[in-house]
Amino acid sequence: MKPRLSLKQHITLTYILLAVVVAGAFSLVSYISVKVIEAQVIGAPAGLEDTERVILFSLAAGFVVSVLLAAWLGVLSVRRVIAPVAALADAVNRNAAANALPSLSAPDEIGVLARAFAKRTNELQQFLQREQMFTADVSHELRTPLTVILGAAELLTVQLPAQSAQYIAAERIRRVAAETAQRISALLLLARAHGTGAAPCTALNTIIESEMERCQPLLQGKAVQCQLQWATPVLAGVHPELAGIVIGNLLRNACRHTEQGYILVQLKPGQLVVEDSGVGISAAVRARLFERFVHGNEHPVHEGMGLGLSIVKRVVEHIGWDVQLETPTEGGTRFVLNFPQVAPPLSS
Repeated sequence: MKPRLSLKQHITLTYILLAVVVAGAFSLVSYISVKVIEAQVIGAPAGLEDTERVILFSLAAGFVVSVLLAAWLGVLSVRRVIAPVAALADAVNRNAAANALPSLSAPDEIGVLARAFAKRTNELQQFLQREQMFTADVSHELRTPLTVILGAAELLTVQLPAQSAQYIAAERIRRVAAETAQRISALLLLARAHGTGAAPCTALNTIIESEMERCQPLLQGKAVQCQLQWATPVLAGVHPELAGIVIGNLLRNACRHTEQGYILVQLKPGQLVVEDSGVGISAAVRARLFERFVHGNEHPVHEGMGLGLSIVKRVVEHIGWDVQLETPTEGGTRFVLNFPQVAPPLSS
């Protein structure tokens, strides 16, 4: 809840109230004193009433001057006290470097606060740097063995006779190695800072069809119909590896939790909807669904770490999209992805 008065206004008002109380008390005591003197004077000269008016006028003028002086002192004190705090808050909002924060060498409380902010900023920056370096190093080190696996699998698919059991196994190894290489590329993209490099214009239709094909083994033996509805090709400014992570996780989540019925994917400019007729999301975990290690149900039947939707949330925030969970009236689950529309390039 936003306070009615800022700290600056509180200090100024305190000075004014203090001046009003002090000046008022002084004026009241002076007025009573004048009245007592007037009552005790017998045979006073005729000019005593004029003198009384002069005294009362002086008291009123002193009261007004005291209030104005208190307001002036309050403004000066506020500028002196609040200015370092405001400068520190502005530097923190601008994500200034820890050694660039103001008042670091000040011996007062503002300096203590600035040094505490600098220490915490250093810790957070080091943590983020370690995380990015770890992700980049792991992704880099996995590229070489994956390249070897992918090359060997492609060589086997060429040498083995088609439709043989060995060919099917080699083709599966090749496909999984290629998918893993794409996921590693996505991890490298996530390790970069926001806004680093321009995202290409990617056709989401192709990615959805590819991810739906990869999810087909999850639907074997189930009476589930998987449908894709779209009228025109839809483009988005996103790296295909990141879009594949988001769409793939949503589709796998729907396939794992739907035993019968349908999985419907609707694509239109600026929006992607993944809906299923599965068991749905329990109300107890709906608010925490996108957190790490949280399952859609309190007692999950399917194995999993509960990381898929948290990864979706992280990638969506990284690329500037939005994901919402909805509950259809007939049951099941509906995820709605909203993304900026990209106009198709003009053909020459």
